[in-house]
Amino acid sequence: MSRSFATPALALILASSLLAPPARAGDLNSSETTMLISIVFTVSVPFAASVGLAELSAAPFKASARHKAAKRVPAKPLPEMEVKAVTTTTEGGRTVQLQVPGKDDQTATLEWPARADDPGAGFVVGQTVAFVPTPAGAGWNVHDAAGRQLAYVPTAYAAADSASTTW
Repeated sequence: MSRSFATPALALILASSLLAPPARAGDLNSSETTMLISIVFTVSVPFAASVGLAELSAAPFKASARHKAAKRVPAKPLPEMEVKAVTTTTEGGRTVQLQVPGKDDQTATLEWPARADDPGAGFVVGQTVAFVPTPAGAGWNVHDAAGRQLAYVPTAYAAADSASTTW
């Protein structure tokens, strides 16, 4: 992290100049000078540090690039969809094409990389699936007509969470 230390340094100079009494040459001996310097630093260093910490705490939170793209929007109910196609990619992943029955412009695509627990394996062309929002709103559980859960689909926000990535 990079930030300027100009404000704390200026605060240190200001505090030390306000606390230092005007002295004429020969008025202070070495022990008095040492005591004066220790008093100035005892008061001005914490003051300068607090000004620097206040500036740091006022800085806006910088979200990761993954969270900047996704806003926290809870999963809402979706219409039932018909499975139009299930394909396997060359890398072994699965792609499922879905469409709201009778509405050609309302489509969706689900994609998964190659996995041992292949969530796309339970989808069959022609079947109707329901998207049921999870109680916390982090995504949808996709169920077939018999109520069997086929897959979980996270919202964009939940998918951007570090706990949702593959390690």
